[in-house]
Amino acid sequence: MRQTREEFRAFREELRDIRTLVSKCDARLDKLENMVQTILESQEQYGSQGFKIEILKLESTVNQLQADLNDRDQELLANDVELSGIPEESREKPTHLVLSVVTKFGIHLEKKELVHCMRIKRICHTVVNSRVRLILDFGGFVINRFKVLSK
Repeated sequence: MRQTREEFRAFREELRDIRTLVSKCDARLDKLENMVQTILESQEQYGSQGFKIEILKLESTVNQLQADLNDRDQELLANDVELSGIPEESREKPTHLVLSVVTKFGIHLEKKELVHCMRIKRICHTVVNSRVRLILDFGGFVINRFKVLSK
């Protein structure tokens, strides 16, 4: 009989522990249900208008960045100078040709001040001494571009 009482006490303690664990799990489930409900409500409110507003903001940012990029491209083109009417010869070096031309105009220009120099069109083998435009890119040397244009 004594042994049966002790078994019942142990059984009651285990049953109490199980009840405690079940109530804790029930509380956690209630908390999770509340969180899910809150998330779903905020998604319904924010989803219809909030995402549209966010998309409009992002589109506005993309448009602004494209405009900035176009402005920078235009600024870079402002550093270019075009020379025309110079006869083209085979195996010519455009950089040397440009330095010779600006020296004849009385402008001191160093090779390092030119970023890029090229002919727009290739040599035409059928016409000798054809005239093709030269494009000079002064890159970041805006002051030097004004020096060339002011003389």
